[in-house]
Formats: sequence, structure tokens, C-alpha cells
Amino acid sequence: RRLRVLVLFNPVAGSPGLVALASALPGLPELRELGLVTDMVTAWDAPPGAVLADAGMMELAAALPSLPQIAKLELSAVTMGDGGGLALAGVLPAMEALEEL
Repeated sequence: RRLRVLVLFNPVAGSPGLVALASALPGLPELRELGLVTDMVTAWDAPPGAVLADAGMMELAAALPSLPQIAKLELSAVTMGDGGGLALAGVLPAMEALEEL
């Protein structure tokens, strides 16, 4: 049996957590849904602004094309800086199975 849905609710991990998640994603080839719900990318003690999360978001974005079956990517209440947003936008066209963002 393979993991098909991974939703992380209210975790506080910052960029290191996103980098760790990104490194694990290629090992989940049957993942269909990935959700980061509530702000995982900004650590609880981070100053205002999500620039700290850009490194993690860029790593996550780079890993997403390794998941060809992803149909749903949920980023509810996730804040990110320009670098993270641009990295995510850059990989979306390659995610052919994506139906919901």
C-alpha cells in the first residue's frame, strides 16, 4: 500500500521542515494530494514576512515535478515570499495531472 494523500495541519516547521518534506517527496510516487494547511512555512518565532520560508518553498517547488500524479495541491494560509511564489509558479505548468490548487 502506498501513500496517496498527505495533509499536514497546523505544523510549525519553517524552511528546514519544508526542505525535509521536499527531500521525502520523490519517495512518494503515488501521492495524489499534498496539503500544507496553516502556516508551515513561517516558524512561530520568525519576524514578520515570509522571506525565511523562500528556501524551503523553492526546495518544495523543485520536488513537485517528481510527483507526476499530484492532482490536488493545497496551500491554505501558507505565506511565502516572492522567491517561493515564483518557484512554485515556475513548476505548475509541468504538473499535468494537477486539477486543484
